Amino acid sequence: MIIWVNGPCGGGKTTTARLLHQQLPTSLITDPEDVGFVLRQSIGDHPSRQKDFQDYPAWRTMVAGLCAELDRQIQGGRSSPR
Repeated sequence: MIIWVNGPCGGGKTTTARLLHQQLPTSLITDPEDVGFVLRQSIGDHPSRQKDFQDYPAWRTMVAGLCAELDRQIQGGRSSPR
């Protein structure tokens, strides 16, 4: 199961994720912004650079892929809960 918490900056997403994690001890928390930071670093100063990494189609694909892979690893028992 993947639970995606979305909302504005300062809206309590991290707090909500931590509270959910306490109730779901085998869960993982991942931050899709980390994917955006890697993508932005890879693009550097290229003219195609966007102000918001959520505007990159690759960001959406990469985040979805990361979440799906993490879910598969957890369901397969190959990963320890965080």
